[in-house]
Amino acid sequence: ALIEGISEYQLGNGMKVLLFPDASKPTVTVNLTVLPVSQTQETITLCAGDSAFVFGQWQHQAGAYSQTFVAANTGCDSTHLVVLDLTPPPTVAVEWAGPDCYNAANGYIDVPAAPAGLQYSLNGMPYQMQAGFAGLSAGAYQLLVRDSVGCIALTSIQLANPDSLLLELPADTTIILGQWVQLNPSTNGVFPTFTWTPSHYLDCNTCASPVAVPPATTTYTLTIQDANGCTATGRTIIQVTGPKVYVPNVFHPSGTGLNNLFGIYASSGVRQVAYLNIYDRWGEQVYRGENLPADGSTGWDGRWRGQDCAPGVYVYTLELELEDGSRVEMAGEVAVVR
Repeated sequence: ALIEGISEYQLGNGMKVLLFPDASKPTVTVNLTVLPVSQTQETITLCAGDSAFVFGQWQHQAGAYSQTFVAANTGCDSTHLVVLDLTPPPTVAVEWAGPDCYNAANGYIDVPAAPAGLQYSLNGMPYQMQAGFAGLSAGAYQLLVRDSVGCIALTSIQLANPDSLLLELPADTTIILGQWVQLNPSTNGVFPTFTWTPSHYLDCNTCASPVAVPPATTTYTLTIQDANGCTATGRTIIQVTGPKVYVPNVFHPSGTGLNNLFGIYASSGVRQVAYLNIYDRWGEQVYRGENLPADGSTGWDGRWRGQDCAPGVYVYTLELELEDGSRVEMAGEVAVVR
């Protein structure tokens, strides 16, 4: 086309060129430079669930996003490409266990096969490289696992509180001197062990239901421990009425003090000790006394057949004769110390 002496040419790519003739020159040479389209690219790494603002819109799906602009200085098109790369949250296998005992603090949360480079936070605590948390009480926990990109995986955990170990002992009771009572506790423990204290005047201090024959008012304490190591404690009092009786649990026959003779001490109301028997650990009788005063002045001197008995624990049985003619039997242990 010719416009006012100026020729217009259209190139194959659609670009138009104007040629201005110069009458003073027989030949006009035109140097045409075609500028390339400008292309730029960037990659944005996102964690799954996050979004990026791309070309005026929020994008949350992986892929390539492009837009073409016209350069102000050249008039050429310019294309910008944005690649969104989504990183999935870290995947870990979490193990946990609640406390063994009621209201204890020995639960744990752990990632046993933790991949390298991860960080861990529990309930908003600062992130740490160690994958395990111990000494936990029952309750709700949130475990955050963060990778090197900053992507976070959340695991909600509930540590259960086991049932309380229950123990109930018989109510306090009153007996007459010489009577016995069986202690029958109740518990929800699984395969518990039993420990009664004091062990004196019990037929067994590790049995579930021992028989007690205390000579005086005694408070017995029972501690049980179940298969998980949980413990519970209870107490019961046995009130003893009637004459008061004191039976030593240790004496020193070689000494020179008041403790060198094993005798029975009783208050008014006891006429005498009808008999007192002593047995060694093999069940052989090493002493028998009859019709002894109940003031401790007469008893066993720690000898048998003219020889000093070996130090150790011996068993005694005795019978008290009360002023009203009734009789009370008692039994227990005494230690010989030399």
